[in-house]
Amino acid sequence: MRPGVAPSTLAQPTRGTLSVFWTRGPWDVGVVMNHQSSFPISRDVLYPGYTEWNPRVSWSSSDPGASRQARGRISQGGLEGIQLSLTIVNLFNSEPTQSDAANSRIVMDPRLRRYILSFSKRF
Repeated sequence: MRPGVAPSTLAQPTRGTLSVFWTRGPWDVGVVMNHQSSFPISRDVLYPGYTEWNPRVSWSSSDPGASRQARGRISQGGLEGIQLSLTIVNLFNSEPTQSDAANSRIVMDPRLRRYILSFSKRF
């Protein structure tokens, strides 16, 4: 592309994010999917599409639907106000190509699979 020329909408990828979560009692389980469609980068070259899956599971001791007895055990055990979660980013460990690193129009994070473990406690 030459400087001063408006970018063409024909060469821009379509991007989307979908998240689906299920909550039952203290548990929250779900997945976030990021997708980028394939798109042309020249007349003869089509840049491939990309999909990334990021599942998450979390547990919270602050379940409003818990029985009185269960809430009592939680507070006696010092677990009241605790939330734990585990997220896996790039579940299938999709590796970027060399052109991914040079291309600024890709949504892929080149850091490969990684884990996010979080712990919080309300006082």
